[in-house]
This record gives sequence, C-alpha cells and structure tokens, in this order.
Amino acid sequence: MTIGITLNIKEDENIWVNGILQNVINFALLLKNIPINYNIIVVNTSEKNKLDYNIKGIDIYPIDERINDIDILFILGSQISDEHYKIIKKNKTKIIFYNCGSTYIVEMENVIFDKRSNNNPIYKHQPDEVWIIPQNYKTNKYYFESIYRVESKEAPFVWSSVFLDYVNDNFDINIHYQPSKDKKRISCFEPNINVVKYAMYDILIVEKLYRERKDFIEHFYVTNTTENMKKSKLFNSIVNEFDIYKDGIMSFETRYRMPYFLSEYTDIVISHQWENPLNYAYLDALYLNYPLVHNANMIKESGYYYDEFNVDKGKEQLLKALTNHDNNIEEYNERSKKTLERFVPTNEKSIDTYDKMIKKLITK
Repeated sequence: MTIGITLNIKEDENIWVNGILQNVINFALLLKNIPINYNIIVVNTSEKNKLDYNIKGIDIYPIDERINDIDILFILGSQISDEHYKIIKKNKTKIIFYNCGSTYIVEMENVIFDKRSNNNPIYKHQPDEVWIIPQNYKTNKYYFESIYRVESKEAPFVWSSVFLDYVNDNFDINIHYQPSKDKKRISCFEPNINVVKYAMYDILIVEKLYRERKDFIEHFYVTNTTENMKKSKLFNSIVNEFDIYKDGIMSFETRYRMPYFLSEYTDIVISHQWENPLNYAYLDALYLNYPLVHNANMIKESGYYYDEFNVDKGKEQLLKALTNHDNNIEEYNERSKKTLERFVPTNEKSIDTYDKMIKKLITK
C-alpha cells in the first residue's frame, strides 16, 4: 500500500519557511517506522522536485508521476488541483486532510479584516477524515467537522532533529547553547503574522524584568518584525514608552533562520503563544539546550514555564533562566530530552496510534 503526503515548495523557498514543510518530512519519517512497512512517498505539487536538504529515506516525486499509485493521500503540505482530485476519487484513494495550523483563527482574521478572504475559499475537496495535531485540535475540531461533515481525529505531533543536525553537520557554526557572561542576550521568534504568536507579551515580560534588574540583560532581539509592525503608529507608541526601547536595549530584526540567529545572537529564548501550545521552535530550542521561557502548557515540564498571559510569572521565570540556568544545565537538558522523546518519529506510542488510525481508515 502506498501512502502519499503532499508538499509544495517553490524555488525561492527552503525548509525553514514554515513548520508545515518540516511536518511533512517528520510525518513521513514516522510512517516509515510502522511495522507493516507501507510505501511512503512525498508528492510535490509545485515545479520544484528537490529540497535544499537531502533527507535520507524520504522519496519526493512530482505528483503527476505518482498520482495513480497512491492508496491513501494526506493533504498536508499543500492542496491538490481539481484534476488530481478527480483522479484519486476515480481510483478510490482515501483522502485525509491532515491539519497542522491554526486554521480557524487565521480564517477568522481573514473574514473579519478582509485579509485574502475573497481569494482563498475553503479547501473544497471532500476528505474521508480530518486529522488534527493536538495544539490545534481545540480550535479546529468542530470547525472542520461542520464544514466537511466527517469526523475530526486528534493525531500525535511529530518532531525530529534532522534539520538541525543537517545544519550542525554541514555549516561552520555551533548551534548548541554555550554558557556565557553575566549579561545575557534574549531573543524571541514569534512569526508576528497573526494573533496566535505575536511578540508583545515577550516584550512586556522583558520590560518588566528590565525595570527591576537592568544589570542582567545585554540586549533583546525581536525577530520576524513585519513591515506592518514597523509602520504601526499604535505599536510604536506602545514600545516607545518602554525602558528597553529608550535605553537602546531592544531592537527589531527581520526574519532569520532560527539556528543561525541562536548561534550568533542568543543566550535565552523567550516565547508567548495563544491557543497554540506546541510548535517546532520550542522543541528546537530545547534540543539545542537553550533556556526557553515559554507558556506552552503541552510541554510545561520543560524549559521555564509561566501560565498563559501572566507577565509577573513570566518575569520570574526569565529571572530564573538568567541567574540559575548555567548552574543547572545537566538537569535542564535531561528534562528537555524526556520531552523531545514524546514527539520523535521513533516514539512507539505515536507509531502505534498512527498504525491503528490507518487500519481503521482502510476498513471504513
């Protein structure tokens, strides 16, 4: 049985563009570990047939080349054309819409603020089931069930270190955390493209601590700063009131590949999310042994966790990371390792869950 997973990557893009592209590869790696030994392929819906990074064991084909071979197709990295949909329906291929994004929230913004809403209708091809990763299940489950009239199922999240290991092995940079001097450099990596992951609460936490302890912070980098943010009179009027801005401690940076920015400019990673309590950036930071100050309750056992929007608790955890982390690196890394083991493609519980979900799908 051949299982296909969709991917779309253009000539000017790379695997770091967003988490969806990494999710395709990680999901394929996990499916290859199912004991039944399915034939797992990635089908590319764009004209680019190769990734910048060669991932061992992952076979990528143009969708036209393999469309008639597929028994189960996961719509994950891209949608498919009407023509391809007709072919797979004729072939009685099972279709799974595999959701790994904050779709309801993003589409809510699109409708309310008329952001691309007229040009991007819902994905109209009918799936047999919808599978949703845990961090998006709460907000997306009933949304998709109502639209597609099929069951939405929660599916295990999959992460791997293959991309970070590639960078570490092929580029002349050390991307793992190194203990540093007393004053620390703090970075945040929120995408700042919607309300789910926006840097303001990172800024509030750093500002709160800086007002009390200026001697601990060397610099605060706000990466992925969009042009809309830079041009926003409201945003600028807010940050202009803060001491970290007045004292030149905070700077607003463009988009960087996270491993590079970690290796060159970062001692501590700070993060904030709203209804998306698990993502690659957090797990990557843990894997690279960086102190992570975060409010992701799905991994609250690791890093320096604060609850929801609690700036006071966030400040306390940031202070703890600044003052105590270098004295407790071994214990911190051990906790991180246990967390990461829950999500790797070789995790037996995840493999078994996907195995059972596929078998149930086949017998429908």
